[in-house]
Amino acid sequence: MAEQEGKNIMGKSLSDQNFQHQLQARFAVIRVLRATVILGSAGAQELQKLYKQIVFPSIQRRDQKPRMRTSLCLFAFLACFAAQSFCAFVADPCANCVHNSRCDASNTCVCETGFDGDGNFLCYQKQDYHVCKIMSDPTMETFAGEKLLLETFGSARFAELTTGRRTGAGENGVCRFSSTAFTERIRGKIFTKGVTFELLQEDMLGQEVYLEVAVKAEVVEGRYRYAIKSRQSKGVELEHQAYISPDPSSGDEQMITIPRDNCDIVFRLFQGQVLSVNLACCGIRLGVRPFHPVYKESIPGLWIMVKKIFHPRFPFWQPGQQPLCLSPDSSVYNIQDVKDQTGLSDTRSAMSFQALTNPGRHFDTTPDDQRHLADVLKDCTPERLQLFYDESGFILDSPLFINCISGHSLGQDSIVGFLLHAARYYCYGWRWACRCAKQMVLDRCDRVLSDPARFPRVAAFMRQTCDAL
Repeated sequence: MAEQEGKNIMGKSLSDQNFQHQLQARFAVIRVLRATVILGSAGAQELQKLYKQIVFPSIQRRDQKPRMRTSLCLFAFLACFAAQSFCAFVADPCANCVHNSRCDASNTCVCETGFDGDGNFLCYQKQDYHVCKIMSDPTMETFAGEKLLLETFGSARFAELTTGRRTGAGENGVCRFSSTAFTERIRGKIFTKGVTFELLQEDMLGQEVYLEVAVKAEVVEGRYRYAIKSRQSKGVELEHQAYISPDPSSGDEQMITIPRDNCDIVFRLFQGQVLSVNLACCGIRLGVRPFHPVYKESIPGLWIMVKKIFHPRFPFWQPGQQPLCLSPDSSVYNIQDVKDQTGLSDTRSAMSFQALTNPGRHFDTTPDDQRHLADVLKDCTPERLQLFYDESGFILDSPLFINCISGHSLGQDSIVGFLLHAARYYCYGWRWACRCAKQMVLDRCDRVLSDPARFPRVAAFMRQTCDAL
């Protein structure tokens, strides 16, 4: 019996197993050091394989000496730290489940019963709210529930509406709300980085109270952080209000309130490290979360929820001036209407045009050339606009190309400048603009040019003779 207890089902003694496992751990050290200097997906795969096969089982084994288990725990941490961009597999997949969600048996964030949405982004009660959202790189869903892949840079008008204002038992005025989403570039991909909004409250006597807010979302030293600025008059500069983060030791806030005429605007860090902005007396709530390089399951993006009982109304927009969220009533205005107005052949290009030609107007969150680009695209004839999207659409949907054009610059000025050159050529027929665009590719994109089979549209663009169209 004792002999049986000293052996496992494979017939090996526990001491032999420990010795073999220690040998595995030593070999694992070599593999970790090797993996941490490998760049790209190969390094990520090596570390993930190591963690699953050796490190994690070692941590879980009850028969390991405490010192051995502690060493391997520290070893796993150091391996992760040494390869920061490849640590996603170590992070808890349920660490950032959002409000009204839970982690199920498969370690997946799911919305609670009675709530719609995605447990990694937003859970809400569809019968009570109109919802619009932009997610990831980026996809979006309008107030009417229409979904699409959005290709854009810089900033774009997000949502505009009017609601009833309630500071007591019933409505006692109106709230006029408009917002702008702005983006950032991370390795050629585009993610929502923040939001600005204007709120104009008007009471029953016609007296108005104005507020403008800018929220910048970022990840600093591995933790989420939100910078908030505001102003209460259009004639003054935006003033820094506060930083909000989940780390109390940093001195940052976790909730702030801006009082405005019996209608407080509350900024609060919610479950999942999502910053919620609650305009309670207007029935409007915003949420934003930036891209995090470790928490890959945590979907970055921006959302707005509007309570239906506040009777939201959506203005009649002039053609080409509609915000991305459009209207909840698709019979009044929808993505197909945007396509018909632009004359483009598909809704994806049409909504991209809509985003690029309606940059933010609240304050300077827009790349230098985006307003010039908007003017050029609006001047384009339908035929030339279609040609622009057919022949240079790769500029919008190729992360590798976006990254090589942008080089070491952190912003989006370079890629928007390139897009402007292309638009001037296709819309105006300016040959010098075509030559400038091609020269940018020659100067910066050797890797793309060396593989024409993988990037046929770039190769076709480079074969342009830059003759007048």
